[in-house]
Amino acid sequence: LLFLPLLRALPLLLLRALLLLLLRALLLPLLRALFLLLPLLLMRALFLLLPLLRALLLLLLRALLLPLMRALLLPLMRALLAPDESPAPAPAPAPAKSPASPAAAVLENIWERRMGGKLCSKIGPYKIFTWDLENLKPGKKLESYIPTKKKHVVF
Repeated sequence: LLFLPLLRALPLLLLRALLLLLLRALLLPLLRALFLLLPLLLMRALFLLLPLLRALLLLLLRALLLPLMRALLLPLMRALLAPDESPAPAPAPAPAKSPASPAAAVLENIWERRMGGKLCSKIGPYKIFTWDLENLKPGKKLESYIPTKKKHVVF
């Protein structure tokens, strides 16, 4: 009589053991595969969503930082590009050391060889003397040497 409850429970125990074996044989490999594939699937989804996330982040940064940059940089740029409020002082009139003579009279004097070899002008490292201007006398031939030929120019 003691074994009678065990005999009645035996089919249930066998069924339970069979279910556990099936569970271990079929479901555990499936769950293991799922747990192994889950990180790969998540990484793949993240890889596909990464450009979208990057674009959203850039839009968010632009929306947040652009007003801040404008508020900080525009006054600075306006201050740098604005003209000075104080105007430059006007040059004081200086008295002339010698009376000015018209350019035509000066050239006539040079062409008549009345002035000699005086310095007329200095522009940077170049000096123009009166004998340089004598060569520009009307009707005078100028010679200039070019490596291939000699040219005569008449003014």
